[in-house]
Amino acid sequence: MLKNVRNISFKLDKNGCDFSLYREKIDNYWNEFSKEHPDMFNGDVLSVSSIEELDGDYNLTINVIKFCDIVYAKMVGNIKTRSLFSAGYILTKDDYICFLINKDNILNLFGGMASLEDFIDDTYDPNLCIEREFKEETGLDINSEKINYSMKYLKYPSESENIKSHYPVGIIYEIKVDYSKDELDSLFNKLEHDNEIKSILYLKQNENVNLDKYTKKEYIDELYGLIKKENNNYAR
Repeated sequence: MLKNVRNISFKLDKNGCDFSLYREKIDNYWNEFSKEHPDMFNGDVLSVSSIEELDGDYNLTINVIKFCDIVYAKMVGNIKTRSLFSAGYILTKDDYICFLINKDNILNLFGGMASLEDFIDDTYDPNLCIEREFKEETGLDINSEKINYSMKYLKYPSESENIKSHYPVGIIYEIKVDYSKDELDSLFNKLEHDNEIKSILYLKQNENVNLDKYTKKEYIDELYGLIKKENNNYAR
């Protein structure tokens, strides 16, 4: 479920997400899992334990958990994790909406999971996450004078989705670039990045595209509809 946002605040709860009852099972599962996935790192990640909304403003309580907790929640259940991420779509100056096709051929947004790198003292800043991830994935500096970005939506579980053992919660940004489609594509192909992205998908704003031919994250259709609706309203 996606909601427009004006302001989001974060509270770090250092005592939340107590998985001690399942810790032995989680650790045993991770030991077997990591043998088959030796490239996976069991680092600290952030999980959202509660979301409060008041007149379009949101307060998120976040906890520090381990990546193995997310793997266990996804594969086994028993515990709930709500990993936090920052991500965004691009709008070019010649009216293209840009998503990405990742190395697994999945249609998604630019961005990634939040980490302890995104704290200033004890305060979480989602902008630091999108700045870091966008640079790693595209090679572009999101703070350059040719790029402007702002929070647009909050992705969080609906009542029916809340039963899932794992559901990522995300801050979604609109990233406006002072580049045309061709200029952006040329830059992306020249700059150094981590090769998580296979290609950029360019969708003309004044055309309706059926995304069913793509394997995609579950919220992409909803997001695409919101982007189209908002930009059509601006055009009137």
